[in-house]
Amino acid sequence: MKFGIFSPPYADPDSPLRDVLEWSLQVARWGDELGFDEVWFAEHYTTGWQASPAPELVIAAAARETTNITLAAGAHLVPYTHPAALAYRIMALDHLTGGRYIAGIGAGAYPADQQLFQTGGNNAAMLVEGLEIMQKVWRGEPFRHDGTFWTVDYPEFNAFMAGPTVRPFQLPHPPVAIAGSSAKSQSFQLAGAHGFIPLSFAKSASHLHDQWAGYAAAARDGGHTPDRANWRVCREVFVADTDEEARRLVTSGFMGHFYDKHMIAVYQRDGSSLAPGVAPEDVTAEVLARDVWLVGSPETVAERLAHEFEQAGGFGTLVAFDFDYRANPDAYRRSLELLVTEVGPRVAHLTLEDS
Repeated sequence: MKFGIFSPPYADPDSPLRDVLEWSLQVARWGDELGFDEVWFAEHYTTGWQASPAPELVIAAAARETTNITLAAGAHLVPYTHPAALAYRIMALDHLTGGRYIAGIGAGAYPADQQLFQTGGNNAAMLVEGLEIMQKVWRGEPFRHDGTFWTVDYPEFNAFMAGPTVRPFQLPHPPVAIAGSSAKSQSFQLAGAHGFIPLSFAKSASHLHDQWAGYAAAARDGGHTPDRANWRVCREVFVADTDEEARRLVTSGFMGHFYDKHMIAVYQRDGSSLAPGVAPEDVTAEVLARDVWLVGSPETVAERLAHEFEQAGGFGTLVAFDFDYRANPDAYRRSLELLVTEVGPRVAHLTLEDS
């Protein structure tokens, strides 16, 4: 199993943006030092809990401060940028990182972001059209696109201007990932149809099982062979030397604060529970740390991870959500270290089911 981190951190909305992004870069440096395989950077505009309006800038900065870790967008939100411009930025990041880059793309799920950019509920369709344009730009051949949302006229090579000539560093283009959160995610079906990397935000192992079924069916219909080794799964993770210490660091730290103050209420508004078998009004960060999340000693986290892995049928990379532990950075770094050095060897025996 490989390991990744999903950043920037969930942080207090009052935190200065510079401090949040500096923490994100610090976590990327730690991930590089500790042997993590990849770090993902989100794009959001109107939420104060995970402010990240320009992941490409953070990726560019992280490229100068890391050596081995793969830097991934999780994701560039296609409806909010002209796809031709985004295609060029992706090519620039691909070159800047020397190919140490995954081009995650998405439609954008936050209603307030959609309001800001006035996409009129067309985000899913805009993602499909934008992806078509981006793939054509990456080929570097003249084309004209007269679409529903954008018009593009890619010019012939001009000898005087010596262009256009820019192509991706990784040919035919960098690896593309698409994130999905719902059990029957349309984004996952799009990822499968193109043979792209699936990135899951899932609530439970059964949820993961349904996501993979939809992805795999779309992949086969699109002429691709679905490979669970390419599947990334994002989860809440905190590891300490003992179960008691891990739960204390979660419930008294920002991870617990974020869920108690915000995320649990998000689910309570529609009557959903983050803890199977627990009424929505009875869910707390303490309950989640004890019964749901991958929180505890290396032995406990490995046991829970193996259980989820087997229920889902297996996945290639566990991606741990990042939380703002600037008040206790040593504990957070220790958690990352234990995940790679102690949990990793304990789950190395796990094998993937057939896709």
